[in-house]
Amino acid sequence: MNKHKYIPAEEAIKWLTPNLSNENIDILFAQIMATEFEQAPSLEKEEALFARFNTNYQYTLGQLLSNRIMLLEKTIPALAEETRLPVDLIQKIVADRALVTNIPIVLFSKLLKQLQISFLEVGKAIMQSAEIIKSNSGHAFNGRSTIFARKDKQSFFEISQQEGQMLFESDEAIQMYLKRLDEILNS
Repeated sequence: MNKHKYIPAEEAIKWLTPNLSNENIDILFAQIMATEFEQAPSLEKEEALFARFNTNYQYTLGQLLSNRIMLLEKTIPALAEETRLPVDLIQKIVADRALVTNIPIVLFSKLLKQLQISFLEVGKAIMQSAEIIKSNSGHAFNGRSTIFARKDKQSFFEISQQEGQMLFESDEAIQMYLKRLDEILNS
């Protein structure tokens, strides 16, 4: 463990600037947690540190659900039974491998209510997850036009799958989904 005499909790709070990337925040958080202070910070300063950390860090949908499942001590099979979502779909959502627009919105809203997650929390997390899914599936967003694509059966089938995937991953589709989710959760 590192022992720093001149880095009080106030200095740690200053380190958490809004322009840090999620990766840098993870590194910084590990450094802060590994630091031994000569004097323990006050409870107010500790709360300010974690509040600032949580406002800067953008959770993905999977991370948000996973944290809430652990906090409420629920299990995925129990959630599946309560919400009527399949267990494997909930596991995919928690692993950030499911497109939110492919999840039935009424069942998804039941999941959020069971986990006591507000729309403000989930909206940011959904956008973060969508960005991750988009970056991981580069082929769907490479701007490739299908107008001049070859017409053989295999490549035509692959292109058709990509077009459908782009439809559900589009920002417009996500915004429409979020708008409807907001209506359901706040009704």
